[in-house]
Amino acid sequence: MGSIRYSARWWSGEYTFDGRRAESRGWGSAAILGAVRLPLIVAGIALLALAGVAVASSRNAPRVVAPDTAAFERTWRRTDAPVASGAVARTWIWGPGANTPAVVEPYAEAPGGARFVQYFDKSRMELNDPSGDPDNLFFVTNGLLVVELMSGRLQLGDTLFEQHNPAQVNVAGDADDPNGPTYATFAALRDLPPLADGALITQRVARDGTITDDPGLAERGIAVAYRLTVPGIDHQIAAPFWEFMNASGPVVDGDTIRTDQLFPNPFYATGYPLTEAYWATVRVAGQERDVLMQCFERRCLTYTPDNPAGFLTEAGNVGLHYYTWRYVQIPAELPVTPTPTPTVTPTPTAVRTITPTVTRTPTPTPAPLRTYTWLRAWGAPHDPGSSLIAPRDAALGPDGALYITDTGRNRIQRYTTAGVRISEWGQPGAGTGQFNMPSGIAVGPQGEVYVSDAGNNRVQVFSSDGIFQRAFGSSGAEHGQFTGPSGIAVDPVSGVVYVVDSGNNRVQKFNASGQFLTAWGTFGSGQGQFNAPQGIAVDPQGAVYVVDSGNNRVQKFSPTGELLALFGEAGSAEGQFSSPAGIAIAGGELYVSDRGHGRVQVFTTAGVFQRAFGESTLVTPGGLVATAESVFVVDAGWNDDPSRPAGGVLAYSATGDLRFAWGDDRRMRFTFPVGITLDADGNPFVVDNGTARVQRFTPEGIPLDGWGSAGSGQTDLSSPWDIAIDGEGRIFIADGGNNRIQVFAGNGDYIGSWGSQGSGPGQFEQPTGIAIADDGSVYVVDSGNARVLQYDRNGVFVKAWGSRGSGDGQFTTPWGIAIRGQRLLVSDAATGRIQAFDLRGNFIWSFSPGVSPHGIALDAAGWIYIADTGNNRVRVYTPQGIYAATIGAPGSGFGQLSGPYAVEVAADGAVYIIDSGNARVQVFVSGE
Repeated sequence: MGSIRYSARWWSGEYTFDGRRAESRGWGSAAILGAVRLPLIVAGIALLALAGVAVASSRNAPRVVAPDTAAFERTWRRTDAPVASGAVARTWIWGPGANTPAVVEPYAEAPGGARFVQYFDKSRMELNDPSGDPDNLFFVTNGLLVVELMSGRLQLGDTLFEQHNPAQVNVAGDADDPNGPTYATFAALRDLPPLADGALITQRVARDGTITDDPGLAERGIAVAYRLTVPGIDHQIAAPFWEFMNASGPVVDGDTIRTDQLFPNPFYATGYPLTEAYWATVRVAGQERDVLMQCFERRCLTYTPDNPAGFLTEAGNVGLHYYTWRYVQIPAELPVTPTPTPTVTPTPTAVRTITPTVTRTPTPTPAPLRTYTWLRAWGAPHDPGSSLIAPRDAALGPDGALYITDTGRNRIQRYTTAGVRISEWGQPGAGTGQFNMPSGIAVGPQGEVYVSDAGNNRVQVFSSDGIFQRAFGSSGAEHGQFTGPSGIAVDPVSGVVYVVDSGNNRVQKFNASGQFLTAWGTFGSGQGQFNAPQGIAVDPQGAVYVVDSGNNRVQKFSPTGELLALFGEAGSAEGQFSSPAGIAIAGGELYVSDRGHGRVQVFTTAGVFQRAFGESTLVTPGGLVATAESVFVVDAGWNDDPSRPAGGVLAYSATGDLRFAWGDDRRMRFTFPVGITLDADGNPFVVDNGTARVQRFTPEGIPLDGWGSAGSGQTDLSSPWDIAIDGEGRIFIADGGNNRIQVFAGNGDYIGSWGSQGSGPGQFEQPTGIAIADDGSVYVVDSGNARVLQYDRNGVFVKAWGSRGSGDGQFTTPWGIAIRGQRLLVSDAATGRIQAFDLRGNFIWSFSPGVSPHGIALDAAGWIYIADTGNNRVRVYTPQGIYAATIGAPGSGFGQLSGPYAVEVAADGAVYIIDSGNARVQVFVSGE
């Protein structure tokens, strides 16, 4: 393809391919209309010759043809220009470019009986009426391509179809995979019933359409999220696909980039679902992989669990598949005569899609001079629905999932141990499956979830995915009755259930079915008595530990209620408590949340104090879960707004080092984090491009404060990219969308701003990087104008240097900037080059390390750290540009990265990385 040159003057009807001219007559001429009414087999062969495009295409193929009309180009630019420019690391919506020029296809109701279309990897753009309103959302549209592929009905008009064979084209994976499901496979699945609400997806489909149930797929934790019922369609939508259909991110609006919904409504890109979602084993690049698939009217979406985080959900190459069917498979059939048939009701949706970002092939890497190990992470994708309000307790299931009582919202939330929400259930009320202040939670050995529903004075039991099973208990003080039940525990061997009946100051024991067995305890401070008991735990030998909160102690009992030991008293010393709440057992140790002191204390099972942690990070700790490696603490009062109860889950190592946390949608959550700097105390400030907000954290990742909102007002931000702090503690932000620099005090109070859009002195076109020299001079990367601007400490313009080009001191897409002493480095995202200058802008040297760089940092010794965005890693080099280390690898696990945009190095050498694709901050330390 590299030798083929394309130009398409479609209004004049002239196409040129590699110097050869092919003529048509133009949009409305009788000659071209006669041509498009040729038998389809002839038209198809002619189009293949005209396009000169191979049917097969790599997902990373270069951009072959530009969108041919202004409307096509505008549609492509909105979502894919940020990807092509390197402004965002995400999958393509249409693809790197078109695979054909604009071509003419017959359509009965179009003006003159024909319309212009252009094929992309991911779809087909259509221009049905050139005289229509170009600002209308549906001026550029896309047909129901998947409907045609599955049914074999080639649509040539609103009510004009040709019947052909359904497409024998693989929906996903390698084109020559003999076992992968095809569109013909999915055609037979359209009428199958929907799964139940909230059900996990465990169905597999084979190429022949056979459906089997694979219980092992439940471990994937993928459930249905939204059921659509319209005339003729009743299907569930898988959670990853529903998330994709509602995604937000940077888009091009005119000449600026802003954050918006990628699709105007959830069904804009896909149309309505035609089938349920099914797992299939398909061959991808020669390797067998589990892939979840679901076909919609306009797209078949796929979810591949072992893909990098940014590319878990993708749209199939429907444009290529349809092109293959229409212009290769159909011409091989016998000619058919078009006949009117009942119309397929279209939905008012258009098509956009996603494929992975093009990345550079990594160059061979020599042995590293340094090694780095993962220390901690914090943050998660912004999701207001997953926030926790006043949570109380936590439990770990045998499936490895964490269950949290989200008391303030009267629901249960289920997470992975990495803080990723899996599912939720419950709502306020007294009915089945409803809650009134759920407090304690426990998981039985078979995965059943027991919840003490305090306000309803009962215990409710659910399956692991939230399906109600049974309930027991009522209000009162008799056996089997409760008054404000709190903690709950299940013996892991016998399945016996222990409930702390807090209002009645006792413990009640039930069998797994909820039948009362025994009870013990009365109000008081004597041995075996209680005062507002809270948490409870059972050790492997069956001993029962109860947190006697009002008496500031822990009591240990036999399974029949005989007191075995007690420890603790009121006070703040080691081993003393103030209103303890939760308890957990792991590795022969007891972990007790000391609520009044904001800490966790650790004891032997005999009550001997071992250590404490969390004093600087916990506010009101409650329930907790402990494993051999980690301790998860539920903090009901973890918030920065006293008027609004909020909460979170904080994860520590077994020795008490904070690793990460989640739970409040405003804190420690990001949409598209892109920039980071550290203040004099080592506190990280993180710029979230997606929410136009800055958040400040402790070095351990505990949120301190934050400010900012989207807009163009005096203190607003629009697509901010970078942040820097001067010696006086003033904060400078590259406010890219507003083409200015904003200055704030350390607490977020507004100080001033400078800059405007343009290319003159002191003006910007998308400032992306900012750094401050020791003398207070401010240096800004003016990416759109391919230059660097220098200001004094008061924002007075001093000078600019750089121009567009590839020579020394020139840039293509400059992005990041870093200063150490008299040395200034600039990264060029488009060319992968790093250039060094003095502070007057004089070029010193450059090197091209084979990276896709954005952010750049220098440590105290002058070592260079590059956020290699396209290759999902950070690369480290000596001051001379010699390779030293690689930090991270593609993925979403701890220590793995997806599209990192920025990096910063603390005074102690810790490396803070903005893991943009995973919406978090990760910290690494050197193991030299």
